[in-house]
Amino acid sequence: MKKRLTSIILTLCVMLTLLPTTVFAADTATPSDTKFVINGKSVSVTAAYVINNTNYLQLRAIAAMLDGTSAQFDVSWDGQYAVIEPGKPYSGTVTENKLKKTTDVRKSDTKFKMNGNVFTFSDARLIDGGTNYIQLREFAQKLSGTASQFNVYWDSAAGQAVIQPGAAYTGNPPQNGSTTSQAKGGIKRTINMDDLFILELSNTYAYTRTFGYDVEGAGYIHYIVVPEGSTIKCTKYVSEGDAPYTFYNVAPYDVIYFETGSMWPEKTYSSDDFENVRLSEGDTVTLLNGHEYFFQTASTDKAITSKYGKVSAVFYSLYVYVVPNDIASKVGGSTPKMASERQTLQEFYLPPGASTVPVTYVVNPDALMLPFDGWYRLFNDKGLDSYALVIASNGNAQLNSDLDTTVFYFQKTGKNQATLQMADGRYLGVDGTATDGAKVKLVKNPYLWNVYYENNSGYNGRYSLRPSTNTALALTASGTVKNGTPVVLSTQKSMDAPMNAEFQFYPAEVPESVAFTYAESGPEDGSIFYIKSSKDPHYTLQGIPPESIYLPDLLRKQIGANLHVYEINGDTHQRFRISRVKENQYTIQNVESGKWWTSAGTKGSVLTQTDAGTTGNEHLFTFIKQQDGTYRIMDSNGLYVGISNADVDDFTNVVLWTEASDGSQTYLFEKIN
Repeated sequence: MKKRLTSIILTLCVMLTLLPTTVFAADTATPSDTKFVINGKSVSVTAAYVINNTNYLQLRAIAAMLDGTSAQFDVSWDGQYAVIEPGKPYSGTVTENKLKKTTDVRKSDTKFKMNGNVFTFSDARLIDGGTNYIQLREFAQKLSGTASQFNVYWDSAAGQAVIQPGAAYTGNPPQNGSTTSQAKGGIKRTINMDDLFILELSNTYAYTRTFGYDVEGAGYIHYIVVPEGSTIKCTKYVSEGDAPYTFYNVAPYDVIYFETGSMWPEKTYSSDDFENVRLSEGDTVTLLNGHEYFFQTASTDKAITSKYGKVSAVFYSLYVYVVPNDIASKVGGSTPKMASERQTLQEFYLPPGASTVPVTYVVNPDALMLPFDGWYRLFNDKGLDSYALVIASNGNAQLNSDLDTTVFYFQKTGKNQATLQMADGRYLGVDGTATDGAKVKLVKNPYLWNVYYENNSGYNGRYSLRPSTNTALALTASGTVKNGTPVVLSTQKSMDAPMNAEFQFYPAEVPESVAFTYAESGPEDGSIFYIKSSKDPHYTLQGIPPESIYLPDLLRKQIGANLHVYEINGDTHQRFRISRVKENQYTIQNVESGKWWTSAGTKGSVLTQTDAGTTGNEHLFTFIKQQDGTYRIMDSNGLYVGISNADVDDFTNVVLWTEASDGSQTYLFEKIN
């Protein structure tokens, strides 16, 4: 379903870009309710609008907001230019007007002057008259390196924009609460994409360049490893369209594995929340540790494409992988082999002293813990053979390839620690002291395992399980892996476990009968939660606001109004605030859109979100706790909130129905701090 919808969205986007510009309605500016935070404190912004999901702030409002911080600046009009003076306190005043939704939005051609240089902002707008509104990110980029520099990034967990006065602009949060380290070593390298797009990188190590052909044309791909704190400067950008800027993509990762220099490392991304950031000629980007940066451009100009034969287009891509200084200098490995005769390796560079074996870098080991408590099957696999960890009739653990596998409830208990519990209440563990060769079996009392992320030869998503009392031992398939192979504890030479001691966790449905209570949060007044399906806790209820989906108006409004199911990805439209109105009756509000759950009061109707205005019975819901610790949610008419057709999948609607016996109407509440 997800892939089909993505294809529809992409197709529509392509179709829309091919239409004449006259078919588009004027931009609409809506007063912004974005929360801004400076030095941990909320600040008020007197004038801010949202256009196409992007915040635009009045320049004087930015000056007033930053006044008194290390990023303060003054702004004035000299009759010809809007003059920005970094480092000076703001001398003007801001009149707080009541903003209203408007289509009076025009592109601004106002010229600005700062430190003697005259320039324009690529995306400044004149809104509701002749007042300039500017993207805060673009403004931060322009001030980077001046006395008023500041960083700004989106904190998706808290749903707020965070401003860091005095920090160079990166558009990303600092790692481990610190600023970006100073890059060391490496060589300066320039990536020239046929004079269309030129990027200068301050410090680089391993580098790979390939060239090839496919059905769409010819293409270059560059791969570079750089140390954190390196910079990329755009010295030239030529657009085939009207916009004098481009966008680059930033993706945070949790682990990266280099086997063939810088080319195509294996990555486990920390989230799906990739960011697109605007880049103009002259801009400099400071690169943040633990992130992948992606730059691209293309040309259909015959003067360029003719150099590569009979092709209609030429594509250029640059992947930049940011790691600590000591890791960057080690990335080496073997020379890559091209997968196709139509692809050639043009340059493969490894720095002096690079490692001859693969290199793995883990950004945050804690983040690699399984993200969600829930029901899982455990598998040990090597190549095409895959065997599940099952419990034999005598209670001992062994491997088996049968489809009827054992499921365990994985519950985190602390840093890198968890228990594995069967539906009958017993735990996976060992009797007595953990020793080499001890049989793994079901035990009565909770047994703590230390769970560590593994990465062998690029195989991602594997974990080793070690007794918390002796992490030199690991859960291991004893002997040849086959049906009936016992699972025991075995001594390991290092924390890098072999493949027979590595297991994958596959989500499983909740068993029909569970003899224990889930240790999940219950709904609390004023708190924010994911409301997860108990049938598959990897899915949660969500509501996407209409302005977030690039679809035709009718379809956009329909999807945005309806509540549906989607795999958890951490977005704010998957978070709901619970507020008690009266005894055991609550309202449920979407954190991102501010809209309330609304019941139509009829069996089979889709649960929707609306602006409540005043709270009526249609906005009130009751939580009914079940014996297994899950909850049913009932509206004021006695109908239950359920997943349509019990189909726990992306974009399945949430409907109202009479009580059902399966898990499609029971939920887990995961509190978000």
